[in-house]
Amino acid sequence: MNKWNLEVGDLLIRDEEVGIVHKIKETTWGLIYSVYWTWNKDGLFGTTKIPEQLLCYEFFKKFEHVKGK
Repeated sequence: MNKWNLEVGDLLIRDEEVGIVHKIKETTWGLIYSVYWTWNKDGLFGTTKIPEQLLCYEFFKKFEHVKGK
């Protein structure tokens, strides 16, 4: 388990970029986080899958992490 625990409903915010954790899938290699993103400045949106191995100090330096309720 990693130090930075993401849960469904958590927000990741950076400037005009906002992501919400939509789904968490457990695999043999660890957790995979599905995140819906919106980029307000460009009017774009999309989904990414982030493996838990990428969640580290450097990742969270770039984003403000807001816990969902």
